[in-house]
Amino acid sequence: MTTLWTDFETRSECDLPRHAPVARVDPPAGPVPPSHRTHLGLRMLNRIELIGHLGRDPETRLLPDGAQVVTMTVATTEKWKDKSTGERQEATEWHRCQVWGPLAGVAESYLRKGSLVYLSGSLRTRTWTDRDDVERRITEIRVDELRMLDRKGERNAATSSPAAASTTPPPKTSQSSIDDLHDDIPF
Repeated sequence: MTTLWTDFETRSECDLPRHAPVARVDPPAGPVPPSHRTHLGLRMLNRIELIGHLGRDPETRLLPDGAQVVTMTVATTEKWKDKSTGERQEATEWHRCQVWGPLAGVAESYLRKGSLVYLSGSLRTRTWTDRDDVERRITEIRVDELRMLDRKGERNAATSSPAAASTTPPPKTSQSSIDDLHDDIPF
């Protein structure tokens, strides 16, 4: 059995296979603007969510209009066991991210190389011509939500020098330190 549905662009009925989940929707009156044209009645989605480590310290720029932009690279690593050889495999992807507005100030102040972050945003592609008249293109993530996932002590170690980090004793895992951890949570 097939389900009939109306294609908003052509205003014609189409047959779909039985497995296609479609609800019948009456087309709006008049022409359909391009922003409302959708596939099977669904809107488009441009959403990215990542959890990863910063590859280097964030870079901050001030634009002529006074807006602050922070650019950072985030590494996400996927690990798996190869079925044929039994060896552990690993693949790392690097993501270029831009943070704008008040969130950029937070990223500049608190994030350092190695910081563990959750970020959410959308993909943006920029095109420009370089000095040699070669057209360049880059896809970046425009971040609109940022969460720092490091614990307080780990974040301080990331901001200090490597020599100072190596002399810091490891944290104790007693019941009192767990209670102290709950005191640091702001909610």
